[in-house]
Parts: sequence; C-alpha cells; structure tokens
Amino acid sequence: MNNIYDTHCHPHLNKVKNQDQVIKNFFENWGKYMNIIWTNPETNNQVIELANKYKWVYCSIWIHPCEIINLDLEKT
Repeated sequence: MNNIYDTHCHPHLNKVKNQDQVIKNFFENWGKYMNIIWTNPETNNQVIELANKYKWVYCSIWIHPCEIINLDLEKT
C-alpha cells in the first residue's frame, strides 16, 4: 500500500546511495508524498531541485537549530 506521507526526510544527505534511487524506491514501495527538509544554506539548491524534479516531492526551508550559529544573516 503506497499511501505514506513522509513529512520529514533528508534524501539529499544520503552518502551511501544515489538520492534519485532513494526517492524512486520510496515511491515504488511505500510512499505517496515526500517532504524534504532543508537544514542549511549549503543544501538549499539540492532540496529545491529535487522538489521541482519529482511531482510528489515537496520541501520545507528552514535553518536547523544546530546550524544557526554558523549562519551569516548578512549573506543570506
């Protein structure tokens, strides 16, 4: 049954497998929707590109509390 909505995931941070394969595997086996969470400025383009690439992938843009001390608000 493919009706899972993963509301918090990070396939763009997967160092072991190809992120496209991880997403395709999710949709083929479990899920219907995926919400990728953006956690720092270095990965924002990856997350947005994945959300634009796949019809049922969405993204949330925010700064993880662990990253806030590294954020330069004048450059962001």
